[in-house]
Amino acid sequence: MPIEFDCRVCGRRLRTPDGTEGKEAKCPACETVQTIPGTPEAESPPPSPGGPPPAASPAVPPSGDVYGRSSVPPPPPPPSPSAGAPAGDPSEPSAYGPQAGMPGEVAGSVFVPSRIDAGDVLNRAWAVFKVQWAMIILVVIVGGIIIMGINYALTFGVVILEAGGVDEVVIAMTQLFNGLFVQLVSLWIGLGIKSFLIRTGRGEPVGFSELFAGGRYLVPAILASVVLMFGAAVIVSLFALPLFLFMAIVGADEVVAIVVLALAAMVALPIWFYLAIRFSQYQYLVIDRYAGPIECLSLSWQITRGNVLSIFLVWLVTAAINLLGLLACCVGLIATAPFSSFIYAVQYLALTGQPTADQLWHAAAPPDHSPVPPPGNMPPPSSPPT
Repeated sequence: MPIEFDCRVCGRRLRTPDGTEGKEAKCPACETVQTIPGTPEAESPPPSPGGPPPAASPAVPPSGDVYGRSSVPPPPPPPSPSAGAPAGDPSEPSAYGPQAGMPGEVAGSVFVPSRIDAGDVLNRAWAVFKVQWAMIILVVIVGGIIIMGINYALTFGVVILEAGGVDEVVIAMTQLFNGLFVQLVSLWIGLGIKSFLIRTGRGEPVGFSELFAGGRYLVPAILASVVLMFGAAVIVSLFALPLFLFMAIVGADEVVAIVVLALAAMVALPIWFYLAIRFSQYQYLVIDRYAGPIECLSLSWQITRGNVLSIFLVWLVTAAINLLGLLACCVGLIATAPFSSFIYAVQYLALTGQPTADQLWHAAAPPDHSPVPPPGNMPPPSSPPT
């Protein structure tokens, strides 16, 4: 009977034909070569005298086939020295995991803060985007159209109120409400887009309806945004108060004021960029890990440790990509904006050590064949152990 055993490195369940005891087999997931155990793990009990014969084992078990191929996506290949190295104690992330039973769950089973390489992130994003580009563009563009449509409709309503001679206080309150409503819709749609991109990046089956699935993440995302805004206000105050005191002492000389403001901007801008990078992943963590408002900020700080320069380089590249789309009579933005959004999702997956669809395709492809992405975003079956 076939021999079943677990890979000693990645824990993948493997199955080899009978008679292969003592031979070496290579795990299709992590490519570790190991010795096949001497006996099968489970033997069928002998039939009792006079009893019915034991039921025959199925040719293909529910969890895989006779070659050990499993429907569970394999883990990513071993990281290269320049990318994917753990950024901290690998035992720390094990405490964080998805909450079971959540509707529309997208949380991954891997959370290992890792060092990333900007070039590796871009290559992985492009490898998946060139296969799934149609759905990615459709979801991102439709989401943008919804947000702009609501914004223009509310603005047109204010214009009608102004033309009708409505009281200015009512108009001001309407504009305030419209602004808050547009921000809420933008966050809702934006979270749905990010959820779609994360799942696409992992090679999971996901449909267009994921665009409207951001509602379940709204509360922690809003609270985290409020915490960030409060922190930003505190930092601005720390910079503004000394400036006001200095200007009050020196006087309102225009040249001095310009020089002081320029120096303050030179100091504040790098700090703003640094903090923006360190907290840039909080919405992805709300979606992927169901993290609370404080936890998502803490985890974002953790996974971006040691990756500030790489993230900044990715930002520069996406800015250049969108600039090219803008120069193409703005039509190019239809492709470059969704691609940039997808790059950010793949960057998050790399920061948390999660495999992307292209890595699953490569790990699952037979040695003599090029990786072919399967239809429907589903990872293909892996190759049998050698």
